[in-house]
Amino acid sequence: MELLVVIAAELLAAVTLAGALVGGALALSVLLFLSECTWSLIRGRRPAPARGRGRAARRGLVALFVVIALALALLQTALLEPLARRGLASLAARGGPQVAFERLDAAVWRGRARVEGLTITPPGAAAPLRVRAVEIDVELRSLAGPRLIVDALVIEGLSGQLARGEGTRARGAARAPFVLRSLALRDAALTLVHGEATRQLTLESARVSPLRSDHALEDLLFRSEARGAVDSIAFSIERGASGNTWSIKQVPTAALSGRLDGFARWITGGGLSLTVETVAPAGGERGRLDFAVSLRGVRLEAPADADRRARLAAAAVTQVIAARAPLTLAFTVFVDPEVYRGARSLADVDLVAKIAMGLSHALRAQAGARSGPARPERPTRPAAPSRPRGPRRER
Repeated sequence: MELLVVIAAELLAAVTLAGALVGGALALSVLLFLSECTWSLIRGRRPAPARGRGRAARRGLVALFVVIALALALLQTALLEPLARRGLASLAARGGPQVAFERLDAAVWRGRARVEGLTITPPGAAAPLRVRAVEIDVELRSLAGPRLIVDALVIEGLSGQLARGEGTRARGAARAPFVLRSLALRDAALTLVHGEATRQLTLESARVSPLRSDHALEDLLFRSEARGAVDSIAFSIERGASGNTWSIKQVPTAALSGRLDGFARWITGGGLSLTVETVAPAGGERGRLDFAVSLRGVRLEAPADADRRARLAAAAVTQVIAARAPLTLAFTVFVDPEVYRGARSLADVDLVAKIAMGLSHALRAQAGARSGPARPERPTRPAAPSRPRGPRRER
């Protein structure tokens, strides 16, 4: 996402430069016009008749409108795209991505631009990313400030392959700090590459508001909404008043292989469904993720080198899951916003480890549960009262 913002900033810088050139030409024309009027007064020319003055004023306004129209036409045709391409070439020369586009339209004085047929090749990437269209609305005053402020960014038709680490920087301050007040993504199809593993991500729609460069991961977790699928596993994110709700249905446990730790790493077979209710950090309070995980047909298979107690616990949990299918486990993970400052991905924080730990503790809590109803204890009979003994007879 930072990559797209940097590209948009370069395009808008070119648009602003073109606007400055045209504006300078207009200002020079007006200055010359005023100079001519002043010089005429100094020379003491006689004022023209009223009818002549009105006709001259109308001619002057017409001439001014013609100059403005020609200047804007010059901006849209002769200056805009060449300056934009030159700015993007400069970005690539500085070690940035290689960017090409088919068409660029912009409203210079309003900070708005639309780019069509965008092709982006991040440094070291094997294949380019393609974008059907990008629309951006920038607060122009922020171009001269330390942080770029984008009122709206809309991305349509994003496709291609993205390897882990491409288009992002290491944890820390962003190269170009930014604030996206609204980010919308429509119709995306990406191949995500992580080592030898690949995932197919499709998005019907997604929105994040806001998205801040120094709190990007936090905003994606708590302030987003989306609908799509990963490897045909559908998911949805619904935005709420204080957070959002993540829902993922029918996830095969094979998709979690190698991603879990602790007791949860022994999960195999069957599938699970996941619902997460989030509460965003606010007022110095930590963020909260309330998990509800439903297991169906899942087994826990302890390895042969596990100790006897662990194998018995895994067998007990498997019996509980079979008897209560689906078995729903609940646990909570807390998020410290300061830990997430500057984080770019889950690899920068310990969220996955915390989720695995919470799931492992919830599974262990089921180890002592019984698969069936508890049998009632037999009532004990009260002991018969002892009879009082009489005096002992002497023999």
